[in-house]
Amino acid sequence: MDIPASGADSWLTINGQALSFHSEDDNLQVGAKEAERNYIRITHHAPDDLEIWVDDEQLETERYGSWYWRPRSFAGLYRFTLVAPGRQTESTFVRVLPSRMSYERYEQMLGDIQAISEDLLFQLQSPSSERLTPHNQTYSSSALREYKLIKAVYPELADVVSHIRRNPHAQLTNHNQAEFIHQVKRFSSEVVPIPGPFIQLPQGVGIGGATAVLPQLWLVEEHTLTHDTYENRLLKHFLWRQLLPRLISIQEKAKAEIRKRRESQKIKHLQGWEDDEADRIQILEGIALDCQDLLQQCIAWGSEAFLKDVQMVGQDQQPSQILQKHPYYNRFYRVFLRFQKELGVNLDADRYIAELSIRKLSEIYETWSVFIVANATMTILRKAGYQIISSNGFFTVRDDLFQFEVDRTAAVELVKGNRKITIRYEPLYEPAVRVVEGLVSKGQRQRTPDLSIELKELNQTRSVLIFDAKYRTEKVGDEVTFLDEDLNKMREYRDTIALKIKNDPRLRPIVQSAYILYPGDVLEHDPAYPDIGALPLQPKMEKDQSARVSTALSQILKQIL
Repeated sequence: MDIPASGADSWLTINGQALSFHSEDDNLQVGAKEAERNYIRITHHAPDDLEIWVDDEQLETERYGSWYWRPRSFAGLYRFTLVAPGRQTESTFVRVLPSRMSYERYEQMLGDIQAISEDLLFQLQSPSSERLTPHNQTYSSSALREYKLIKAVYPELADVVSHIRRNPHAQLTNHNQAEFIHQVKRFSSEVVPIPGPFIQLPQGVGIGGATAVLPQLWLVEEHTLTHDTYENRLLKHFLWRQLLPRLISIQEKAKAEIRKRRESQKIKHLQGWEDDEADRIQILEGIALDCQDLLQQCIAWGSEAFLKDVQMVGQDQQPSQILQKHPYYNRFYRVFLRFQKELGVNLDADRYIAELSIRKLSEIYETWSVFIVANATMTILRKAGYQIISSNGFFTVRDDLFQFEVDRTAAVELVKGNRKITIRYEPLYEPAVRVVEGLVSKGQRQRTPDLSIELKELNQTRSVLIFDAKYRTEKVGDEVTFLDEDLNKMREYRDTIALKIKNDPRLRPIVQSAYILYPGDVLEHDPAYPDIGALPLQPKMEKDQSARVSTALSQILKQIL
């Protein structure tokens, strides 16, 4: 059903194109671009005294009816709100296209964030120290990869189920049931009378002239064959609790990626860039369609007649003799073990990446740069002998599904002997007057850098490293460099974040280094005095610049190793 048009659809134009107020429209057609003037004009249909608000900030103009809008936070999704006397407030979204940083770099940042988040999830749930590397990408949560793995086992699973169906494993079970005397086929020592109603035998049937009576109900032990065996329980559990949910998850991931790629396709068409999304979309559409057939087949297998009255196993699955030696149950068990190894843990960062992708490019850069530094830090710390022991705020776990979503309490802890290093995302340092002890901020203002690395030894805080992302640059000569005011912000972090000890009036300096992360060229770093500086970080950096930044980061981290 079409969404009814809003009356505000005829009020404004941006860059000569009508601004739409459909609830699902992001107004790509207006071609709004970052770091450029975008022209807003009212039409003769617009009401008088119209106000334009962009992300809760009123857009000012010297001449009513004409506005120049230069997005302050760069590419991304902006909320437009129109306010007019006596009229209902109207709102819509405008997507601003990237121009400063290429769309390829935008996609690279999202890809890096997803890869790093999946790597973190795998490290935390893995019993070993194995990590995701370029040679070990089998743990990626790509819908295409998961689909290929499941598709590969389906022919063998189909053959196994067809053979098991003909002669499913069964076992004798004993159970007692009450039967009327006329139903008992054979009396033996296993047939026991049940106290209660009885029947009286005719005269003369009794022994010694006594009147004979017999109980009406008898407890009879029955021996029956049942398919409710451990092996069939495991098969049913696998089909209904593991294979079916994973197929649904793959289908949902494929559909979500299709939506995201179609948005990218629209942007590329609008910018006149090459469309490299069509082939991938077609592949994903094929996956989503085929998953529907695989789902139906899985449901049919799980509904086999011999599985109807079979229960499902719990979490403890042990290999029985039948699973190890029976030709077809053993083949099923190998499929089951392969599934546990390759698909047993579902690392899902897609929802977080999808939400992140609609934010402004400045926010994506800030998240990306922090992730890059945090990931590089963990690599250096692991090489130095530290082990990850926990992560809070980065993901939630439901059944076997790991869902990645960063919040302001996110932290990763690593230990080595009596030393513990905590990597904290958006830590909050409150004013000292509000805190009894711990890391605080001097004065009345709280401080919230993007990333901190805190070292404790014997449970005492020893030092803190601060990193703060700034998507702001200026050109000096041929080089893109940072802003002096951002470097001054690092000095402020160094001088105002301190350690407060209980019952001690002094606030002790604690910040060893405070560095900007920014998308430029100039590295500001003194190896002998790495207290204040700037690390230039860009997607797909040149090897020499990447090496220089890596060396600088290693020298900064030496202060806490």
